[in-house]
Amino acid sequence: MSKVGVVEFKAEGVSYYSRHDEDCFFHWLGKIECVTKFYGQGRVLFIVVDRAAVTRIELMELLGFFYRYGLDMTQLREFDWPEFSDWFHDGDAYWSDRVFASREED
Repeated sequence: MSKVGVVEFKAEGVSYYSRHDEDCFFHWLGKIECVTKFYGQGRVLFIVVDRAAVTRIELMELLGFFYRYGLDMTQLREFDWPEFSDWFHDGDAYWSDRVFASREED
């Protein structure tokens, strides 16, 4: 996969349980350094990520964010890069099933 340019992820069906929960969502999203912008279109929020800015720490933040808010984690396969494979493919990790479980069906 190329590490040049940007990739857009879709956040659909996000549930906020309070006004502060929604505030926390956007605060956290704004603190993830590889996220260059986000914008809504209808009921979908698009999250734009600079591929070149994705480090192990940034990918861990994306994994936690997507998991916490129930976003489609299969989108994060975009970062199935050799430099992350030693930990990203850990079958015991909390994200493993949500990122890779349906890979056989692809």
